[in-house]
Amino acid sequence: MNEDVERMRTSLGLTGSLHAHLRHRARRLLGPAARRLMDSEDAAQAALLCGVETPPKDGFPNDKARRGWFTRVLTNLIRDVGRRQRTVIELDPTHLATSNTPSTRASRNEESCNAQHLLNALSPRERDIVRMHTIEDLPYEEIASRLGIQVGNARVVHHRALEKLRSRAQSDDAP
Repeated sequence: MNEDVERMRTSLGLTGSLHAHLRHRARRLLGPAARRLMDSEDAAQAALLCGVETPPKDGFPNDKARRGWFTRVLTNLIRDVGRRQRTVIELDPTHLATSNTPSTRASRNEESCNAQHLLNALSPRERDIVRMHTIEDLPYEEIASRLGIQVGNARVVHHRALEKLRSRAQSDDAP
């Protein structure tokens, strides 16, 4: 059995460095909510297992392609965990039972108005970047290509917009 597994690993070119790369990448990709469900080692192993079970038909032309493909598998697995976590929170019966009371609706309405007030302090470009990255969960690369800007610029605008929102929220809370 171990010989079969080892033969399969070598035929796919699975090395310790690929596993280490996937663990490192998983640590960077896992957010706080997903970390409660999965650690980086589990994510790396799940990506390797998924990749071994369904390898590309044509194989890998080189190590860079293999590494990129397994990184994409890992990214998709982690995104799925995050989506499942959001679904679990949304479908929690205790959350649903309290979500329809008048006080809860009023509180949500007030929070929504406050959030909209804070977002109005941002420029349209900053709002778009915050929406795409925070709500739509798009990577900076996709945001940059959609807006026709550099990836670094998208990161900086997002960071500065969040700083602006934080300072505005703190100044609104101050008496």
